[in-house]
Parts: sequence; structure tokens; C-alpha cells
Amino acid sequence: MSVSVVMPNYNNARFIEHCLRSLAGDTAISEIVIYDNGSTDGSIAVIEKVSDPRVRLVRGTHNLGATLGRHAAIEHSTNDHICFVDGDDFLGPQAVSQAWAQMEREQLDISLFRMFNVNRDGDDPTLFLAPPLNPIDGRTACEMTLGSWRIHIWGIIRKSIYEKAFAGFTPHGYSDDEYLTRLILLSANRVGGSHGDMFYRVIPKEATPQRVVGGLRTAIRVLKAASDAGLNVEALRQQRNNTLRYLLGMTRRAPGNALYREQLADLAKAYADIRPLPWKTADLPLRLAETAVRAVARLKA
Repeated sequence: MSVSVVMPNYNNARFIEHCLRSLAGDTAISEIVIYDNGSTDGSIAVIEKVSDPRVRLVRGTHNLGATLGRHAAIEHSTNDHICFVDGDDFLGPQAVSQAWAQMEREQLDISLFRMFNVNRDGDDPTLFLAPPLNPIDGRTACEMTLGSWRIHIWGIIRKSIYEKAFAGFTPHGYSDDEYLTRLILLSANRVGGSHGDMFYRVIPKEATPQRVVGGLRTAIRVLKAASDAGLNVEALRQQRNNTLRYLLGMTRRAPGNALYREQLADLAKAYADIRPLPWKTADLPLRLAETAVRAVARLKA
């Protein structure tokens, strides 16, 4: 059986040739489907120069963003198994083959790479997230993303698992991947790791008000989905505390920013609609802060 690598691209002319060449010779890959989000930097010319018959380029007319661009690539893929790779990242030799072998051996729904962070030039690799040594269920895998990231989603995924998760997903434009990742994990039965390596290029992005609001909206959506799924209370508590800290930070900046002021009440109400979680003594300052958040939510109601 074969794997479809699916890749959104937007203005990755500097990196995408390196990415595509890292996939060369990996016999588990039968196609590389790239959805271009209307690039303006010569990305398409770079892609077309790569002499790999497995590459299929789908040209979009405007920027859908990474999440929906990736989904468009998936819709054009033909295999039952997909592998996420972004145009500014790259894989180690035979990474997909190694993940595939482990997927078959352990009968996995998701077979994860080892994830390394690298700098803009692709150098100085540092292990960031290692996959589980033994298979775990999807609920446990999702719990490992709450509070702090102890697992990721980069690897091979059964397309049916992705499609099940996407059916319950509505994008809002910022940090959507972080929400969809949790839905994918919750849709899986068996998640495991491999010795395949994935290299994530760390390129800092400006913390614009739109990104801050979008990131907070995603954090609230993740907390609600995890709470509705009845995940481990301690993991939920950590996610709740992080979300509250995020919300409080935006509250402090709201007086000087129109977007924060406009969105604050809606976000506070979305948080307040999540069922209450238990508190610990160490959470007391946040518990007091939550009282203020719920007061803001009542004003919106």
C-alpha cells in the first residue's frame, strides 16, 4: 500500500525545494499533492523544476490558510493513508517508509515521526517531541496535548480518521491546526511512533492582535472539546488554567486595543459555557480571575 504526502504551500519558494528533495527515494510515497494558496514569490516555478513524477500541483486562486489548503490537497489525494508535510519543513531519509512499517506492524491509525526543531536554515536540530514508545489510544494521545504539547500529529494518518475529525470541524482562520489536531487524535483508536524523523523549521511570527484572538479562541475550543469528551480531569485542569491565563492577558490589553475590546465578551462567554472543573489550592489566583471572566460573560448574555 502507498501513502499520499499532502502539502499546503504559500510563498515557500526559499524552502520547498529542500522539502521535496527530502522525500526523494522514499518508496512508501506514491504521490505528493501540493495545494498552492496563490503564492506570489515564485514557489510554483520552484516546484515545477523538481523532477519528481509523483508531484501533483493544484493551483488555488487565493490563500485558504494552512489548514484548509492542506484539506484541499487531501481532497485531491488518492490513497487511504496521508502524511502531513508543510513546504517549509522536511523529513529525514525514508521517514515515511519507517512510519509505514510501524503502522503495519502495530496496526496503527496514526504513526508519528520524531519531531526535531531546526533554525531557519534547517540546521541545529533539537529533539522537540518524541512519539510514544508503545501504542496508546487516541484519548490518551489527546490528553498529552493539553496544558503543554507532549505529542504531535506529524506522521501517517488513515484518511478515514482525518475525514471523521474534519466532519466535526469548523475553521475560524487562526490556529485552526491546533484544534483539528485534537479532533484527529480523539477520532483514532491506536496512536504510535516510529524512527522516522521530521524537521520543523522554527520561524517566529509576529503576535498580531488577530493571531492573539485566534489563538485564544482555539484554546477555548480545545478545552470545550476535551471537556465534552470527558478526558482526564488533571489534563483538563492544566488546559483550563492556561486558557484562563491567556484570557486574562487579553483582558489586561483590551483597554488599548479595539479588537480585544470587541472580542472579549464573546470569548469570555465561550469560556463560561464550558462545564466547571475542580480547583486546587495552587489555582486560587486563577479561580478569583475566573470570577471576573464569568462576570464579563454575564454582561454579554
